[in-house]
Amino acid sequence: MSQALAEAPGRSVEVEHLTREHELALQRHREARAKMLEGGAAAKMNTWQLGETLEVVDQPALPGTPVAPHRAVIVAASAVLGLLLGAAIAAWREWNNDAIVSIRQLRTLAPASILGGIPLLEDDMTVRRRHRAAVLSWASASLFSLVSIAGAVIYHQYRQR
Repeated sequence: MSQALAEAPGRSVEVEHLTREHELALQRHREARAKMLEGGAAAKMNTWQLGETLEVVDQPALPGTPVAPHRAVIVAASAVLGLLLGAAIAAWREWNNDAIVSIRQLRTLAPASILGGIPLLEDDMTVRRRHRAAVLSWASASLFSLVSIAGAVIYHQYRQR
């Protein structure tokens, strides 16, 4: 027992040294485990974000002219359809018109002979009023058409910018 007591101070230094090394080893183990867990979390984050990251492989190229709608085709088709529809309506109204407008037409329709006709008598005021109404209607239709075309051109130019 005396020998154990004599060796006690040397053993206490050794125990302190071993305790310190044990604490350092525990600390290194904790640091390594924390790094490993951080690395595992980072790896998991990378695998989670693998499908979420996008890379631009090739920059998109914008077309020089629009693909659709083909405005020239639409305008041409509309004009042709409008003309055909207008001609069809005019022909239908003319075909279904039962008015007698000339003496020749009356002679072909009437079984009796026509002795004479009464001409249409209009005074100067009525003639001027009809002429003014025709000029005004043509002028307003032309003005409306020009304003519509100018509006379409301005709108088209504005949309291209």
